[in-house]
Amino acid sequence: MKALFYSITIFTIAVMFSQTTIANSISNKQYKTYHGKRAILRQVVLTPGSLRINIKCVARKFNWNKVIWNSPNDYRWVTYTKIRGANLQDILKIVLVNYPLQAVFYKGNHVLVIQSRTLR
Repeated sequence: MKALFYSITIFTIAVMFSQTTIANSISNKQYKTYHGKRAILRQVVLTPGSLRINIKCVARKFNWNKVIWNSPNDYRWVTYTKIRGANLQDILKIVLVNYPLQAVFYKGNHVLVIQSRTLR
């Protein structure tokens, strides 16, 4: 009985490891083919609370220290989330997809403006 338990446990661990390895390799392959070159993925963590504060923290990690919030509303981020992307633009596309906001990057002076989404 003990040997059966150990073999089931080892099999379960092996299956879990292979599933995570396959899932990670598929997502990295898809990402590389989408961007056409090998990109270094960075991961950020968003915490429950204000969307404005979360965006400011994420922008600081990418050395965008000046964030201007040009929206009359602040929105609620509900859960802990880990998001991976090659750069700040990719991460903010994922974060802002469900909000009526858009990010405008002024690269000359490293200013990020969050404003209401336009129809362009």
